[in-house]
Amino acid sequence: MKLIVPYTYLRPLVRAALEQYNLHPTFVELHGEDDYWNLLSQLWEEKESFVLNEHDVLPWPGAIQEIQNCPADWCSYTYRMKEGYGIHHAFGCTKIGQGLIEALPDAWISVDSTHWYDLDAQLCIMARNAGITPHPHRPPVIHLKELPA
Repeated sequence: MKLIVPYTYLRPLVRAALEQYNLHPTFVELHGEDDYWNLLSQLWEEKESFVLNEHDVLPWPGAIQEIQNCPADWCSYTYRMKEGYGIHHAFGCTKIGQGLIEALPDAWISVDSTHWYDLDAQLCIMARNAGITPHPHRPPVIHLKELPA
């Protein structure tokens, strides 16, 4: 299963951890506000399961393998954001399974906005409208952006 790491600024700690775990990540540099949408659209067209691990999210050892091996079609880890813990639809560290892609084949065609900031919330709304919810995993992963300075 592909491990995709979209980034604008790739945190060295994230790169080192993912490479140390021997996960063979594919790093995808994003430049514009719509590049994440383009990436997701491309991945949807491939119709294969994948894991997203964003550039500022540090998974614990075994976290990626856990969601790769989970039979659920949408798995996600919570992590600390401005809103606190418990947000499990965000893309920080998530698996998108083939079943979710098949259930929502037009997901990225029918979005209201292609801006990176809104994409995870829009997918969550579409999925919930189709009766699909993410399978949460614990413990949380670390959102490096939210660590104290």
